[in-house]
Amino acid sequence: MRLEIVALMLSFGTSSLFWLLAAFRMETTVYGTMMQWQALLMVSAAFFAWRTHDLVFHLQKHHETTLRQAYFTAVKLEIALTGAGTVCAVLLLQAAPWFGIAEASSDALAIGLVSLLANLTVLQGSATAYLRTLHLDRRIAHVDLITGACWAVAVGLLWVLPADMPMAVLTTGLAAASVRALALAWFALSAARVQHDPLDRAPPALDLRSLGKFLLAGQLTNFVKNNLLPIETLLLGRLAGADAVALFRLARSLLNLTTVMLNISYQKSFVLLVKAADESARLKAIRRMTRTSVLLWAGSFPIVFLAAYIFVALRHDDAYDQLLVVLALAAVATLPMALQQSVFAALSLDGDFRRINIAYVIGLLALAGTCVVLRHAMTVNLFMMCIATSGFVRWFMMSSSFSWIPRRKQP
Repeated sequence: MRLEIVALMLSFGTSSLFWLLAAFRMETTVYGTMMQWQALLMVSAAFFAWRTHDLVFHLQKHHETTLRQAYFTAVKLEIALTGAGTVCAVLLLQAAPWFGIAEASSDALAIGLVSLLANLTVLQGSATAYLRTLHLDRRIAHVDLITGACWAVAVGLLWVLPADMPMAVLTTGLAAASVRALALAWFALSAARVQHDPLDRAPPALDLRSLGKFLLAGQLTNFVKNNLLPIETLLLGRLAGADAVALFRLARSLLNLTTVMLNISYQKSFVLLVKAADESARLKAIRRMTRTSVLLWAGSFPIVFLAAYIFVALRHDDAYDQLLVVLALAAVATLPMALQQSVFAALSLDGDFRRINIAYVIGLLALAGTCVVLRHAMTVNLFMMCIATSGFVRWFMMSSSFSWIPRRKQP
């Protein structure tokens, strides 16, 4: 796990550097508008990012498939979702003015390319689950090193690209980001070619209705969970404009390292929960991974705040004077995500989405409600407080899920 964390720090350090340099070189309004385009693309990607990571484990546990069979089933679904998401992203970018955002581009080829790159991230779920189950975490670390190298190339290109061409900058960033999904798919497929099913048995006939129910039951939650940042970006853009979006997205870009480190904890939770023999072992795994998530959350901040301080010192722009304050509020707003990771994984694994759905819906309503009340006085700082309030409401609702874990009956 240490090697993977180091590789992730390098990968997402260079990716954060890319967006930091983009903010450094571009006018505040132009950068904010580009981030709103990215938000539209991520809305499409999140809508079609079905729970293929969870599906691999669900097929093994509840449909008696082998790991290899579960992986290939999930891959086929991901390919179809990528195509559908690309079409949806093209339509959303063309409708940007309808959302109060400047037109993205009149070049259909450019819109198609950037839409495809944004949706390639859908391919990550099954490959990650497959490699982790085979204990090939070093392969994932190698992928992050490769991705970091690609981000470093993108950083170099950023100095060559004109600062007044945000579509070119966005395409470059998404191209570097898509390398991770493609590299994971390559390593997973390479491992699958040499793996054989036990006793060479034929795959069982899948209950498509049951699988559809599993995927769709949590899709609302999955969409909101993976789409919070784009939703927040579009909402803030409507309330406070592109300049506020620029400051908000800069702070969130700095926190990329925190988010990705928490993702490691989330994905490893599935492996531990699948191995849990009884309810006592499951509860122990949940508590252990929650502690790990909080430690990862706190451990990322020295690097994050140092990078923010350097940016403010070099940029000398009044628009970014409040960056450190906004970043501190954004850090607090990510704490609920660290606290909820393991419980979310436990409920998701068994397809029990009732509490999760309630928690996310109420959390989103809390965000919308506070924004409505404060809409006339909305600032980035107030918006971050609204997000933090929403996150803690969501965590409070989901923490009651610990009572869902069955207790051993006393004889």
